[in-house]
Amino acid sequence: MGSLSFPITDATDLDRLNEDDLFEGYRDGLHNAPQPGPGGNRSISYVHGWWTGATDGGHVEKPDWLASLVRDARKRGVGPFAVRAKT
Repeated sequence: MGSLSFPITDATDLDRLNEDDLFEGYRDGLHNAPQPGPGGNRSISYVHGWWTGATDGGHVEKPDWLASLVRDARKRGVGPFAVRAKT
C-alpha cells in the first residue's frame, strides 16, 4: 500500500483518510471556503474534505477528479459515505 497523494483518485483510498481531518475540512469548505483553498500545512484528508465541502456548498465548481471519484465510490460502495451510497 503506497502513500496517499492529492487528489484522491482511487475510491479504495477513501477508507485510508483520517475521518476527523476529513470532516473538519468538509465543514470548513461547506461553510467558509476561502480561496484559493486550504494551505499546504493541512493533511490530504483535510484537503479532500475541504474540496468536497466547498463543492457541496456551491463555493467552487466540482472538479473532474472529484466527480469521477464519487461515481467510482458509489459503484464500489466504499469510503466514509458508503452507507449513503448504498441507499
